[in-house]
Amino acid sequence: TEIEVIDNGGTDTITDDKIVAITYKPNSVWDEKELVSTTADTTVAVAEKLFKNPKVGMVRVISQGDFTDSYGNKETSNAVRIGLQRSTAENIDWTTFKEMVFIDYQKLLDIADEQWIRPALQKAL
Repeated sequence: TEIEVIDNGGTDTITDDKIVAITYKPNSVWDEKELVSTTADTTVAVAEKLFKNPKVGMVRVISQGDFTDSYGNKETSNAVRIGLQRSTAENIDWTTFKEMVFIDYQKLLDIADEQWIRPALQKAL
């Protein structure tokens, strides 16, 4: 796990804010859908807490996975990235939204300010 705080990130809502980027690798996941779902659930959980700090302008969660290329080489690299800006987070009812995302991760992707899913994972969803 790596947590990076970027000072004066200059997001849309706060010009002298902090972007908090959390990169982690889940211990294990069943399949591609579970990896995206776990990343969405993690994003909601940490964003709810981090946005209580008024200087946080954006929360970005990046999950990593192990991948094997066509030649059999294995590497750990980014798999899913989801980011929320404060302006988006201020509209969220966290209690209700957590349950919505737990049932369907697409609910978070629909409103996320940043989203990226590794193309190989995207094909399998």
